[in-house]
Amino acid sequence: MKLYKCTHCNKIKKESEFHKSNRTNRRKKVRSDCKLCHAKYRKIFLATEGGFMKKLFYSIQERCRKAQRTSRIFKTDFTKEEFLQMWEDHKNKYGMKCVFTGITLDFIKSPKQVRGNQVSVDRLDNNLDYTKNNIVFCSSKANFMKASVTIDMCRKIVALYEERQGIDKTQKMNTMKGYKSISSYRTAPYLNR
Repeated sequence: MKLYKCTHCNKIKKESEFHKSNRTNRRKKVRSDCKLCHAKYRKIFLATEGGFMKKLFYSIQERCRKAQRTSRIFKTDFTKEEFLQMWEDHKNKYGMKCVFTGITLDFIKSPKQVRGNQVSVDRLDNNLDYTKNNIVFCSSKANFMKASVTIDMCRKIVALYEERQGIDKTQKMNTMKGYKSISSYRTAPYLNR
């Protein structure tokens, strides 16, 4: 049984307490940090904006790879740099807000069963790929609620709501007056009734 020294905690540990190295040119067959230290520093890194967004990009890539093994095929048309630029564009346009709900986004990973306000990527049309024109940044909670809701379903919900509330086209136009764009209308107090 081989023993190795962790470069972070400086403790000598068994080989089984280290992850295997994925580099072929290394003399050691294990990583330089033990599993505990690796998990600790990974958690800290993923709580940063840069770490979280890189992980989000790679999770999209992984989902596309897994989908290719099944009958459904997803593709992306952007690089990591383009993805990070799309995130910067989102922040410039909407701030750190969910595009659907207007709630503040964060980088805190929630437990698996709980959908939180962490940044998530949603496809506007779930029948299309992860493309620049089809993805938006929203909260994990909003992404989960939207699930596979279609545009037609949204139109029917709005039409039914307006019918039941007795809202006509004149009232609708008066409500939207003063908003420069649909995004400012979306985050307005009108929606928080």
